[in-house]
Amino acid sequence: MTIIVVYIMLILSNERKINDVTTCASDIRMILLETSDDQSNIVEALKQITLFTKAKSAVFFNTDGEDYNYLSPANKNEVFTEQEKKLFMTELFRYAAEFHNINGGAVNILRIRPNEHLMSTNKELYSLLKNQNISDISFSATINNTNHITILAVINSKQNSLARMLAEKISACFSMALYNTNYLNKTKLVATTDSLTGTLNRVAYKSDLLLFDEENASDFSCIYIDVNELHLINNKYGHAAGDEMLVYIANTLKEVFFGHKVYRMGGDEFLVFCKNTDQETVKKSIDVLAKLLQPRNYHVAIGLSFRAKNLDTESMVKEAEVRMYEAKAQYYQNKEQDSASDTSSKEYIQVKTGILEIDTMLSIMKEKYNGIYRVSLDTDHARRILMPAYLNYNEDEEHFSNLFSKYVSESVSSDYHRAVMSFLNYSAIKHQLLEDKTPKITYKKNNGETVVLSVYKLCDYKTNVSDTLWVFAKE
Repeated sequence: MTIIVVYIMLILSNERKINDVTTCASDIRMILLETSDDQSNIVEALKQITLFTKAKSAVFFNTDGEDYNYLSPANKNEVFTEQEKKLFMTELFRYAAEFHNINGGAVNILRIRPNEHLMSTNKELYSLLKNQNISDISFSATINNTNHITILAVINSKQNSLARMLAEKISACFSMALYNTNYLNKTKLVATTDSLTGTLNRVAYKSDLLLFDEENASDFSCIYIDVNELHLINNKYGHAAGDEMLVYIANTLKEVFFGHKVYRMGGDEFLVFCKNTDQETVKKSIDVLAKLLQPRNYHVAIGLSFRAKNLDTESMVKEAEVRMYEAKAQYYQNKEQDSASDTSSKEYIQVKTGILEIDTMLSIMKEKYNGIYRVSLDTDHARRILMPAYLNYNEDEEHFSNLFSKYVSESVSSDYHRAVMSFLNYSAIKHQLLEDKTPKITYKKNNGETVVLSVYKLCDYKTNVSDTLWVFAKE
């Protein structure tokens, strides 16, 4: 009778253990199923294993070099060195592979203890376990058809049988959780990375904007960068050359501001946030950037805003953007002044139109021109009369409309693009000239300069309005 009672009690105890393991396994699966991109769910699951089995620690690692662990607070000072960790993982991989070759199976449960057998067969591992006060390792080894191995190990558990039962039930869940984490990270990386330059994109910028305010970092800088003359490169050499320019500048930014966040805001605009870096260091980095771009003759306009503390990141971005536009306007203004001081830029062709009024106007406007062309509205051909050299006019350009479109794209403020481009509607221009009207528009260039474009007919005959004079005058 006593034997029967003891037997029943053992059965009930075993069932209770199984139920406890099943409940714990269910809880851990729920933790692992939670979507996470920082692996915190994997570490939390290892913590629950350690607590449930009353162990020293629990670890999870694979042959891809990914490893995670949780060490109980009571053993926080007993940490592997990098060399010890490498030996530990290598030996567990080897035992798992050997056991798999002999017994097969996708999941195997193994146990290693520093006993006499281990001392005689693997003295190096034996010494490691003794030095680290490891008396028992219970682990599950999962091997797929490509020989990829994952290990879930429980170290120094006071509930060895529970540890092995639990590891067998949940080892596959760890592998799935790691796969989901990696997939989520790859998806997030694609969503937040600019496909051309490899920098962060505007999606990442909007997300990080809030984080920077919450961190309230000290010595914080916002650097706004705009690439000068990208449209010129695209139009002159093709978009492949423009892309090469953007990639080179992006890589240089990542090099100069290594460790800081670099974003492509779209088109030819980039942004850099620097944390915990004094203003002088940031300014020196900006100087280095300019020097590194010089050999390629690339130029950027840069605006900088800085706060020692009390961040308002969005207002800093706006401030840096305004300063960038100021630098950009100064760049084009300096370029125009340099070109004007060059003797070659003072050369011009002055065509006598035969109309006294217009010829007189041309002679007066030598010092106040932005460009003067004789244009045929029928053939779209043009001839230069007066023009700044920096616009690189090609006398062989077949169509004035191409030159005009290029000029608008590169030099005219985007707010005026549509209105200025409407002048390429030659039929409308002819209609106004037939009514003895002078088509005229006032607009601004990127450098802030105001220009008045006027179109005059060059022939006294009222019905001949195809031969025209286009005057781009500085206001």
